[in-house]
Amino acid sequence: MQTAIFFLLKEQKSPKDVSVEGITKTTPEEIKDCLCKGYKYKLVGRAIKENGKVKMTVKLEKLDPSHPLFRVNGRNKALRYVSDTLGVTIIGGASGVTPAAASVLRDLVNISREYKLAE
Repeated sequence: MQTAIFFLLKEQKSPKDVSVEGITKTTPEEIKDCLCKGYKYKLVGRAIKENGKVKMTVKLEKLDPSHPLFRVNGRNKALRYVSDTLGVTIIGGASGVTPAAASVLRDLVNISREYKLAE
């Protein structure tokens, strides 16, 4: 994670720099109400640069059907990158946590080395 955050946001971070808010405060009634209204709760990690500082969080978010992460289910995972000019969402297969993290890190390293994708 440190390499990916440094590459994208030019700041060294470690897991202790992430503000984590779990799911324990969410009640079954809130989840039922959310689903009845067509929304889904997802545990979302974010790294956002605001006022020159990187803020990293992991917390439960209520997503509506138009959100790019709404349809990520089960063991699937996704990565969303938003810049001042575009947004890109990558949704991957159902691999384990370590292979998924390694794949994302490999892609970021390849981008930083300016590798070109085969056409």
